[in-house]
Amino acid sequence: MKALSDKLDTLFDDDQTVRLRIDSLLKTSDKASHQTEIDSLASLAMNRDALQSVFVEEIIDSLGWLPIGVINAKANAALFLAIQHADEKPHLQERMLPILKAAAEEGKTRSTYYAMLADRVQFRNSGQQKYGSQVFYDKDHNPMPKTLADTKNLNRLRASMGMVPMEAYLQAIKQR
Repeated sequence: MKALSDKLDTLFDDDQTVRLRIDSLLKTSDKASHQTEIDSLASLAMNRDALQSVFVEEIIDSLGWLPIGVINAKANAALFLAIQHADEKPHLQERMLPILKAAAEEGKTRSTYYAMLADRVQFRNSGQQKYGSQVFYDKDHNPMPKTLADTKNLNRLRASMGMVPMEAYLQAIKQR
């Protein structure tokens, strides 16, 4: 499993490097001058997402959700990210949702991963989310939660999944 963990670690790094670079370019005062690079990186991310989702789907279909301990925590996060970023394959995200939920309930992965994928699927299907993990950026590039199903109980729901309060989450996104 060491070789598989190493491959998943690389998948994680590739996924996050591109996305963090896009985020940093979007935060510059002159986004327009970086638009070509942003577009190129976004295309690269989409292509990687497609390949990584196939790889991870094969792993999960043959071995199940590999728990932390069998693979390292970073590799476990890579499994999640490949599914989370498979927006071009909504059927895959929906098929993996109960698998991820069971893995979280069994302690094989973080419950926050389930909450984030559930929000992504729910928002796509209904225009609302339960845990507030899906954000958009206002005109000043401040992160804001996409439409919430229950604003009154949001932080209680987030806490039940091991997530920080919404205000802290938005601040963390803003600072990265």
